[in-house]
Amino acid sequence: MEQPSPAKAIAWTVGIWWLGHLLLIAAHVGLVYFYSVAIDPGRDHAHYAAFAERSGPWLSILVGGPLFFAFGRLLRRKVEPAARRIGLWAWALYSATDAAIVVAASTALTPLFVAQWIVSQGVKWLGIYLGTASRK
Repeated sequence: MEQPSPAKAIAWTVGIWWLGHLLLIAAHVGLVYFYSVAIDPGRDHAHYAAFAERSGPWLSILVGGPLFFAFGRLLRRKVEPAARRIGLWAWALYSATDAAIVVAASTALTPLFVAQWIVSQGVKWLGIYLGTASRK
């Protein structure tokens, strides 16, 4: 298989970068909705907002790795010779924008939260790295 064109490589990189954000945000919204309807209904908005702040980092750790692994497998099938390069660029862009979002939106960056964020990014890196591993 030949190297993808620069336009195709950029399209894959940007697509995975934004799809990663979209799917993880959607998963978190779904979790908070499920919690508010099925687990602890009838509470005020502040209670669910606090749950969202506590659950977000854990969801990102648990779902982010498998999601980025799946992205890596997709890249391996579609752009084999450049899969790892494209995947790692997508992860780097994802991590940079995620850091910017976290800093802009967070009221307090506690040591636990920072550690969770670092683990989350590490799990995503490992997922994309293993997902793009060669079949050889």
